[in-house]
Amino acid sequence: MTHPYLRYGYALFLAETNLEEGISVNEHAPALIRELQKSLLDFRMKPATSYAGMRSVKFAFCDDAKGDTSKGVFLAPNVIASDKAAGNLIKSCTDWITEIQGELVKNNGVVNLSKTTKASMSSTPTSGEYLSFGATAGRGKPSVSTAENAFALLTSLTAFKPAMAYKTYAQGKTERTNTTILPAFDSIKDTVQFIKLFRKVRDQYLQNDAL
Repeated sequence: MTHPYLRYGYALFLAETNLEEGISVNEHAPALIRELQKSLLDFRMKPATSYAGMRSVKFAFCDDAKGDTSKGVFLAPNVIASDKAAGNLIKSCTDWITEIQGELVKNNGVVNLSKTTKASMSSTPTSGEYLSFGATAGRGKPSVSTAENAFALLTSLTAFKPAMAYKTYAQGKTERTNTTILPAFDSIKDTVQFIKLFRKVRDQYLQNDAL
């Protein structure tokens, strides 16, 4: 795979499972399912404690499927989707998990994650009519393997990437947008090392109640 969005999800999978590049993803489908399930735990953020009368609020991650701004439940900044499209993203992830779990049961633990499917905007925000996930750019609906679709979902969901939420104000309304900047290293190994370092720094940062 050549696209940085897919490669980041693949590297994250390797980093979190301590597997080596080149492994058969088919043989590790249960581990891929677990990583997707873990990523959903950081889907939204809500106040960690009562915040009435407080000047600052400490937030904690949660897996709430729906937000509620009146109660301080927001889409986590690491989720690369708009609040309106967040439901489609979480559905794409849970549908992928359910489908592969069903195939594993049906086929006695055997599954083919190399079969091709069309990339959707819900699982892969960078997909579109003018993007293909190959070495060259091209027009047309991009296709990905079932495994690559999972890697895209991981990238879209994981909290282990540089991400932020910013606000814009237009026509009397405030809009909040999540964005990320992903490294495009030549080697997967370098991306794995980046993720491990990023997670280490992030964990140390959050221990100081910075969130």
